[in-house]
Amino acid sequence: GEALIASGYYVVHPVSDGDLALDIYGAELDDGADARLYTNNGTLAQSFFLSWSKGFYTLTCAHSGKKLGVADGNVEQVGGAVDASKRWTVRAGGN
Repeated sequence: GEALIASGYYVVHPVSDGDLALDIYGAELDDGADARLYTNNGTLAQSFFLSWSKGFYTLTCAHSGKKLGVADGNVEQVGGAVDASKRWTVRAGGN
């Protein structure tokens, strides 16, 4: 497939509440820092570089340079090489 969204910096909001944004808790720099919804405050902890490669997206945290990944069902920032836990898909529509 092709990229649905151009590479660049984005703030991720839930459709249900534009006053919230995906946020790295406490602007932590360490691996394992939780991603969560928090009041939109315009900080780099809420900015993610979305890039497309080999059929998947990666989201890089602007404040730390680490990737957004999944570990044990938790979304968090993680350093190291890109693997399946750090690859994301984007779907058109609201589903």
